[in-house]
Amino acid sequence: MAIPKFTVYKLMKEAGAKKVSEDAAALLAKYLEKVAKDITLQAMKVAEQSKRVTVKEKDIRTVLEIRGEKL
Repeated sequence: MAIPKFTVYKLMKEAGAKKVSEDAAALLAKYLEKVAKDITLQAMKVAEQSKRVTVKEKDIRTVLEIRGEKL
């Protein structure tokens, strides 16, 4: 698992969860990893269209915009 469960646990607590089970943190970490990989694959395509191999912040921002997500 690339994203530590404890990191996700802390994020969940910061979001207002009073208690967080280890299983809940593990499942959310797994989902977040999937989303990160999906966004990365899409950003790689954006970079390739610009004839680059380096994924840049603007590539991620483009993907997020296409997905209708805001930070």
